[in-house]
Order: sequence, then structure tokens, then C-alpha cells
Amino acid sequence: MVYSSKAIPGLKLLLTHWRVNEDKSVQSLAAQALIDNESLFPNNVIRAPSQNGQPGPIIEVDSRALNFGEIRVAGFDFQINYEYQTGVGRLCLPQYDRDYHYTTALQPGLPATDRLSGANDRWQLCAALEGTAALGWELGPYAATWLDVMSAVSGLR
Repeated sequence: MVYSSKAIPGLKLLLTHWRVNEDKSVQSLAAQALIDNESLFPNNVIRAPSQNGQPGPIIEVDSRALNFGEIRVAGFDFQINYEYQTGVGRLCLPQYDRDYHYTTALQPGLPATDRLSGANDRWQLCAALEGTAALGWELGPYAATWLDVMSAVSGLR
């Protein structure tokens, strides 16, 4: 959604809702996780021939990246653009990203866990609110930009 007004030239308000659902994302699982869930990953646990009706001993565990798990992320991007052209420059206001849902299921047999606003066991981090502030200046062939990226990790649920 985009809004602009003739009453305030140069002002634009933008709102975007987005959602990403990723199934069978590329993951690296520990060798023990593959062994513990051998039925889910039969091509990754290689055994010697069975003996006396028992599975053969493990001779190799292929722990290269594989397609497994799910990631669900959703949020809103909202942006206020105000460009005011003068002889000394142009002003741009912040853009923010507000994630309201971020779950992952990346270990076999475990339910999806909430990853919003906190680090997890893989040190992945999803800030609940992220923004960019920019101030630009242009004069003829010369230009300069100041950019600041902001993240708020906790307390925004």
C-alpha cells in the first residue's frame, strides 16, 4: 500500500506485508542427529551388511548439507519517505521492518521453536524491529549519504 498527498509534496507512506515459508531448507545436521534419525535420512547413514538379522555397523555418516526442516517468517515493512529538495540537500526518513512471526523446525523430532527477538542454539538472530535511517545530500555532481542501521531485539513482542 502506498499513500502520497498533494498537500505535502514529496511525502510517501508505504506499507508492505510479507511472508516467507521455506520447506526442506538446506541444513547441516550433526552426525549424531543423523544416526539418531536414520529412518529419516537412510542415504546419509551407511552401514556394512547386516549380520545375524541385526543392522550392520555404521561405516560412514554423510553429514553434508541436506534438505530438511522448515522456516516460517512474516512481517511488515513500513516506510516514510520525505524528500525535500533544496539548494543544500535532500532529506530521507527511516524505513522499518517489523517481524511478527519467526519459527524454525530444524532438528528431527522436535517441534518448531520461536526465533523472534532472540538468539538460538545455532546463533541465528531475528530482531523484531529493524530500521534504516538515511540522510542524503546532493549538489550538482557531488553527493554524500549517511546511513544508520538499527535493530531492537527484545521487549517488542
